[in-house]
Amino acid sequence: METKYILIISVIAIPVLIYLTVLFILGMRSLHMKVAYHRLRIGMPRSELISLFGTPSAIGSREDGAEILKWTLNERLTHIVFDRDTSRSVAAVIQKDVVIAFDGHNINKRIWF
Repeated sequence: METKYILIISVIAIPVLIYLTVLFILGMRSLHMKVAYHRLRIGMPRSELISLFGTPSAIGSREDGAEILKWTLNERLTHIVFDRDTSRSVAAVIQKDVVIAFDGHNINKRIWF
């Protein structure tokens, strides 16, 4: 009888623990992105930007030769069903290895609800 209850509890508990772990990791990544965004400044060297945010999710370029670095974090698992915008992103424009512009999307939005 006891092994049956242990099996039932483990079948329920393991997925819940995995989900909570994923929520925790996404929450930490979200917090990191918020903190890094508030440290981002015009004139910051490219190397410092990369050390602050890590490897960009996407790299592009503008017609004038400036480089665009973008970091995106999808938080679909942490938002309620009706929240359609489940991502945070930061984009920085680099010219001559210096940040000349940047923008953030949903940076200050709360992670849960």
